[in-house]
Amino acid sequence: FVSSGILDAFTLEQLGAEKKMYYGRYRLYASLGSIVMGWVTDHYGFDWNFIMFGLLSAVMIVTVTTKIPDITSSESSTESDNNRVEERQQSGKLLDLVCLFLRPRVTVFLIEVLVMGAGMATVERLLFLYMVNDLESSTLLCGLSVGVNVMFELPIFWYASPIMKALGHDGMFLLSMACFVFRVYGYTWLSPSTKWWILALESMHGVTFATFWIVTTDVSKVLVDIEGAHWSTAIPMSVQMLYSAVGVSVGSILGGWAMHRFGSREMYTFTAGIVFCMMVVHLVGSIFVRTCCKKLGSLLPDFPHTTTSNRGENDHVQDSGTSNEEDGESEQVPLTSTDIIQIGSLLSND
Repeated sequence: FVSSGILDAFTLEQLGAEKKMYYGRYRLYASLGSIVMGWVTDHYGFDWNFIMFGLLSAVMIVTVTTKIPDITSSESSTESDNNRVEERQQSGKLLDLVCLFLRPRVTVFLIEVLVMGAGMATVERLLFLYMVNDLESSTLLCGLSVGVNVMFELPIFWYASPIMKALGHDGMFLLSMACFVFRVYGYTWLSPSTKWWILALESMHGVTFATFWIVTTDVSKVLVDIEGAHWSTAIPMSVQMLYSAVGVSVGSILGGWAMHRFGSREMYTFTAGIVFCMMVVHLVGSIFVRTCCKKLGSLLPDFPHTTTSNRGENDHVQDSGTSNEEDGESEQVPLTSTDIIQIGSLLSND
């Protein structure tokens, strides 16, 4: 149980519709933390990883419990003090959340998150075993491989907004899967004499993870805006649980078993094949949606009638609000989050 989903939901809430595309710039500091901890480990030993993890976790717990409000601004603005409890009881039913997850486009998104989580686990949990046992790599090469993939995450997170506007949800998710397939299948071609080429392959990890994470977070925000603010934490937490708990557990167990039973290269070949098949299905589905179901806009959950070319224009128009004249008076009516948010490209978002 971690608070990352809560923090992501709160961050998106604080950024609002106009600045939500800058989420990636906040997320990149987690990658910078990996670089810092690598330096600490080299100079002071591995025990400091556990010491600093405990200290920073304590700080995070205190910060979350004291600074994260029980009710966000969107909830307080859309619910009056008199009917807040009653409306939550009526609209916040668990069945509504289940029905949301059973919608075809949402189900596709969740399946892809699960598969990517399992695929990522075979790399993040088992790659060092492959490098040391099969490629005869040193600890230096293992450390450099981590540094390389983190370096390529940073520019992706920083320029998340223009990338998402250019590619859209589907495009970013397809890019993530393509980089993953190329990287993982490339492992199978390495040998002890060519092991240093793994650094070039690891550069793909930054693109894979950053685009995937941005899209996943953005789609979660879309689902929150569709279903209502009362699920602003439950939906991101559910998606992250599917990735980091269910997917990673499945990938670690099955990947470890396959590595022991069939060998590392066979395991990575199979993993790349599974993600490649999912990528082809996603590509075909994206083409079908854009040709036969143009109202949907994308295969992954997004707001209807939103295209890559007019996202920026629509966001500007929607953020300006609407006017309503009644009884001779002009009243400014704020748009709801569903009206405001139009997500652009976090991967395919996915």
